[in-house]
Amino acid sequence: MTLRLQKVTSKNCHPGSFSSRQVRRMSGLGSADQALTCLIASATSFCRRAPRVSRGTLKWLLPIALALLLTACASSGGRLQTKGEATAFDMTLTSSLDWARIKSRRNELWTIDGVALNRLIIFSKIKPNEHVFQLVRERRSRPDGPWYRVGMRLDELQKLVADGFVDQQWIGIQTSNLRPHTFGSVEGIRFDVEMTNPDGLIYKGTAAVAERNEFLNVLVWIAPKEYYHGRDVAAVESMLDGMRFR
Repeated sequence: MTLRLQKVTSKNCHPGSFSSRQVRRMSGLGSADQALTCLIASATSFCRRAPRVSRGTLKWLLPIALALLLTACASSGGRLQTKGEATAFDMTLTSSLDWARIKSRRNELWTIDGVALNRLIIFSKIKPNEHVFQLVRERRSRPDGPWYRVGMRLDELQKLVADGFVDQQWIGIQTSNLRPHTFGSVEGIRFDVEMTNPDGLIYKGTAAVAERNEFLNVLVWIAPKEYYHGRDVAAVESMLDGMRFR
């Protein structure tokens, strides 16, 4: 697979700031539609800047935006991360695989073959009372949502991540093999997950979750159960097990 490589950050990418021609030149892509990779740098700020958007509107708008985003990421790729040691925010990971990385202010998306076939999602410094996937802040009208709270039990953290996927329309979510894990000197958890996307494709994956300085860090890797999960799971397990905080 040939990747057109670029580094997309919240500093150099703002939807609406560039014409179609400028976006194509900046990204090296052949289609303005593929410039939707810029959304990875601004999805969070969109939620923060649109307080008047109703919950009902966000409920149908966000899944559409995310679907377009993931399609764009799959086709455009991102900055190449070769095998070896890598830094993601205040975390250090060592991988035996090559990845394409798309980075935003507090989250990253890594993929090998495109996000439909494998994806590692990294969320850094999730704030208290924030959605576990950094989508929105807690709303009083929805006290049972997937909001992070300081000092949650290990099983509550596992359920929090599962509820985050439920909130994004995934179904049949099953978590298993919950175990305490120490990331350097930081205590956290590891667990496995299996679920079905809205189109009926079954995914399997693994997660690493750690609370540090009253912020939450979540790393989730998923891939289709058929072939792709089995191909890379051992390498990803080793990478997440060896994650350390700087």
